[in-house]
Amino acid sequence: MSKENTIIINGQELSFEPGETILDVATRNGIYIPTLCYLRRATPTGACRICVVEVEGSKDLVPACSTPASAGMKIKTDSPRVIEERRTILEQLLSSGTHNCLVQDLDQKEWTDFQLKSMEIKEHEQICPAYGECRLQDLAIRYRVKPRVRPKESKYPPEENPFFIRDFSRCIRCGRCAQACNEIQVNDAISFSYKEADSSGAREDYPL
Repeated sequence: MSKENTIIINGQELSFEPGETILDVATRNGIYIPTLCYLRRATPTGACRICVVEVEGSKDLVPACSTPASAGMKIKTDSPRVIEERRTILEQLLSSGTHNCLVQDLDQKEWTDFQLKSMEIKEHEQICPAYGECRLQDLAIRYRVKPRVRPKESKYPPEENPFFIRDFSRCIRCGRCAQACNEIQVNDAISFSYKEADSSGAREDYPL
């Protein structure tokens, strides 16, 4: 194996092709790195930063989805520093909107245990339609995290049409909807509006 085209992930020496990212190499070799914003066939942005990994010699953690593999890299995908950063990111995301799947008080101490018990409930009017099929929920359970603060109520009410329901309170600003629309479907119908912290996916003045 040529050292010029290899990196080391969690102690494994792995080959890479020019243009591949750390995530590409890890995924191809069965090494799990969590993602939320990553969308295959679209430009990786690293927006959610849940895929951060530790690269020896780098001061900062780097997003695996958008960082090109480089010869000699030594990477850790689950170091204590990486785990702590992912937990922090998840806590912030859970506090950014309505992501608890079932309504509960903020003083509920064990958010993950609450969610696991809730799985026994087959029907409930407050269950999110994506309950049980949500990557954010899966990661919250995996890393055992809960919201830091009481989630803010969205100032933009849900909108419903025959094709989908748009609920900004559940948006984590990953950008996947905009990328799928603009880069894959090439419809250019969705972008981000509402500046800064309130940004959400919608093309201004375009009906959806």
